[in-house]
Order: sequence, then structure tokens, then C-alpha cells
Amino acid sequence: MLRNEGKLSSLDRDINSQKLTLAEWDINFCIAAETPHIKTKRFERSNMEFLKAILGDELYKQFETAVNAYNEKPENKDKQVKLADLNTGEYVGKGKYTALETEITNLKEQIKTNEGTIEILKQANKDNETLQQTIKTHEGTIQTLKTTYESKIKEMKIEAAIQAKLTDAKHPELLIGKFDKSKLSLSDDGSQVYGVDEQLAILKEQYKDLFTPDVKGNPPYNKDKSNLGVKNPWSKEHFNLTEQGKMLRENPELAKQFMASV
Repeated sequence: MLRNEGKLSSLDRDINSQKLTLAEWDINFCIAAETPHIKTKRFERSNMEFLKAILGDELYKQFETAVNAYNEKPENKDKQVKLADLNTGEYVGKGKYTALETEITNLKEQIKTNEGTIEILKQANKDNETLQQTIKTHEGTIQTLKTTYESKIKEMKIEAAIQAKLTDAKHPELLIGKFDKSKLSLSDDGSQVYGVDEQLAILKEQYKDLFTPDVKGNPPYNKDKSNLGVKNPWSKEHFNLTEQGKMLRENPELAKQFMASV
């Protein structure tokens, strides 16, 4: 996962190991090697045109050429390099996605098999009470499978929506379990998850140390001491109780940033 740092500073390509690293972009997205079980957004110009504005024409063309050249090789047919924009909630971890996808595929097959069995029994045994009872049992099994299937799909979409909202978290894996998923809901078409923002706001208040602070006003302290002359009164070099009190009164957000940096 890559987070915004303001501008592009490096492009590290390692096609042979199926890994591309793009650092310090003004966008949040993920790039991964796709297997037949991992379906992320394909590298299409219409989907990834926004990269050109970030990289510039020349670097974008080099990147696009390298990815396409790798994907076109016959030996790479089943390990294509794909891109996904994390802000859309499209990316889910490979292990979890594969497990859920396998489970969903199995459920769909079971539903199909049971529906076929019911139709055969209905047509061949209309007057047989025992078989009619068997049909009802199969119908109940199908309903249970459908409910489980829909639950798994909902789980995947909610998980993806939560991950997309934790791009500024220092340790997102510690926060995912803090969301009360029973209070989150999907839109009728399944394209939106409701309730994530409200719970996220509460978590940011309860676990401030687990999020990258959004400092407003004066520039935040940085270790290369290029903070326009503003000294950190909590640091060993500039420890000063008077300045600490003054900063807490006049600029509490900057004070929090300084305290967190020592």
C-alpha cells in the first residue's frame, strides 16, 4: 500500500519478480501480480489515465510499456500485473480473497446441483409424498446456501470499504476489528457501504496514536530540522517548559505533533 507524500520521488521496477513499487504519489493505489483467482482492475488506459498526470508523459509511457511487455509474454499468462485504486475499495488481500472466492464458488455449485435435483424429482415423482418431502428439504437447503452466499459477498465488500478508509492508519490491521460490522449496511445495488465514516470518526478519537495526525496551521516538526526555525520544546536539544505551555495554548495541534515525534 502506498500513501501520498506529495510528489513522485522514485520508480522501482522489478518485472521478473512480479513486483512494482511506486513511491510518494499524490494517490493511494495498489499494484499486484494477478493469478486466475485474484481479479483486480486491468491495466487499461481508460482506467489508469490519471497516472499520466502524476508521472508525466515520458515516465508514464515507460511504465505502461514495461507492464504491457511483461503481460504479453506467454509464460506470464497466469501471473499478470494488475492495478487497483485503493480509494474505490477494490483491493482485498490475496489470501482472504482466494479463500472467500473458493467458498463462494463451492456454494454456487451446491445451489446449482440442488436446484437440478429438485426439478428432476418434481417431474418424476409428483404423487410420491416421501419424495415431495425430500424436495422440500432440498428447497430449504438451497435457501440456506443462498443466505450464506449473500453473507460472504457482503463480508467481502464491507472488508474492502473499511480497508479503503484506513489509508492514513499506522497499523490498519489493529483497527479493522474495532469496526462493528453488524451496524454497517450495503446499498440496494451493493455498490456502497453505509456507516463506515461514522465509526471511523469515533476510532480516530479513541485511538489517535494509531493514525497519522492531520496538522493544520504551522508546518509540522521534521527530523531534518527544516521547520522554518520552529523548535520542538519537547526535544532534548530544545527542552523548554515555558515554550511547551505557550505552544499548548496557541497551537495545540502542532504541540501534539511535536510530542509524538520525540
